[in-house]
Amino acid sequence: MFYIRWLRVNYAVKDIDEELSKIGLIVRFEGIAVGWTIIPTVVVLLVTVVLIMWLIVVTVF
Repeated sequence: MFYIRWLRVNYAVKDIDEELSKIGLIVRFEGIAVGWTIIPTVVVLLVTVVLIMWLIVVTVF
């Protein structure tokens, strides 16, 4: 059931990609995809830095 649904979604995405590449919007979608990979890594880095700073403050004071 899930596999059939996934295939249907996959084909729909391929059709959308083809339509967008005809229009020329595929570049913008690639930019969004790149943004979606960069943003979580930045968030994780910020969280780790904050945690390390908090640990230092807790241990020092």
